[in-house]
Amino acid sequence: MTSRGAVRTITTLILLSCLSGLVLANDAGSGGDAGNSTSTAVWLPATNATYYGNLTSGSDTNDYYGVNMSSDSGIAVGLTSPSGADFDLILYSSSGSTIDSSYSLSYDSVSSNGTNVSSSTVYINVDQWSGSGQYTLQIWIFTVTPPPAQNDANTGGDAGDTYS
Repeated sequence: MTSRGAVRTITTLILLSCLSGLVLANDAGSGGDAGNSTSTAVWLPATNATYYGNLTSGSDTNDYYGVNMSSDSGIAVGLTSPSGADFDLILYSSSGSTIDSSYSLSYDSVSSNGTNVSSSTVYINVDQWSGSGQYTLQIWIFTVTPPPAQNDANTGGDAGDTYS
């Protein structure tokens, strides 16, 4: 190998090794960072899916995702934090009130059970408590069956609460 060829090879190897440490944000396959608030959330479809994201110490400590729910539906979300890190999971309504939250060490889960999110927007917040790295976010959409209409004594309605 000529000295010119050796220099070219070494230069190429150095350049590749420098670039291999470069990590670009691609939260949930969005091509960028998921944003640090509901106004900069990455929008996800209301379907069962698994996504991956990254949080880093200091510069990117929150990722927000928005989901537009269809009628008669609910949502459950699971979060697996990277080894040695503690990320938390919060589910918000479109008005910003907390629907459910989880502050566990390794696996967090939240659900809209008990809260009507049908035909509304919900926000998922992955919040860094400590550490950094890649997390796994699983979303499950489920059907919420409305209660049956009242049919007391087969009358087709409510029999009332008083008697005479």
